[in-house]
Amino acid sequence: QAVGPGVQLALLDYCRDSASLYWDWVAAGARRVAQEELLELAKMRQKQLEAGAEAEKYAQIDVVFNRQLVAQRANRRLDAEQRFRAAGFKLSLYLRDPAGYSLVPDDAWLPRHFPEIEPTPALDFNTDFQSALSRRPELSLLAIERQQASLDRQLAINQRLPNLDLLAEASQDVGQRTSPSNNKGQFELLVGIQSDVPIQRRNALGRVQQANSKLSQIEQKIRLQQDKIAVELRTAMNALMLAEK
Repeated sequence: QAVGPGVQLALLDYCRDSASLYWDWVAAGARRVAQEELLELAKMRQKQLEAGAEAEKYAQIDVVFNRQLVAQRANRRLDAEQRFRAAGFKLSLYLRDPAGYSLVPDDAWLPRHFPEIEPTPALDFNTDFQSALSRRPELSLLAIERQQASLDRQLAINQRLPNLDLLAEASQDVGQRTSPSNNKGQFELLVGIQSDVPIQRRNALGRVQQANSKLSQIEQKIRLQQDKIAVELRTAMNALMLAEK
């Protein structure tokens, strides 16, 4: 039973991390394009300044300053290229071909424009919090752990109790007579009760106390996880509202 929530938790982490890395790659690509455009503008202005300086329309110092600007933007363009490539390498951990091998995203896969951002729907913390409590796999895993500890406690309690068994045994010789006296035994019925009390009751009592402590610990884990979910939800809502502003 714990496999399902465990897989769900892994998938949620996978989707969140891969989506974050994808948009990092898209943003890095957009920054690279912006730096390329800025560099081209500086180069174009350099040609204009050099022509203007020859015609004595601009001072030579303006040409020098713009040449420095070209160098700075070329450096920023290289830095943007490095960040873009690094983002693509990170994204390749989550991008796979049908055979399962990682793929480095192609530059042509970059979207030309960001998707249109739709207005954020009205946020209701109480409704979303209750929905999260019923869907988050961490709580499902803790519920299964609590069930297991409860079963261990029931087993330990049973092991403290005496055993009482009802025994019944019947016997009857069958078949043809083998002698003139017909010495086959008569029908016999044996009914009895057998009882035994475990001597090592401390061991079972210790397991009961251990299970009780584990149950208390799990209850505190559940409470802490619920508080964590509430904090994560409030943080996400706040980030969403601020990002929209």
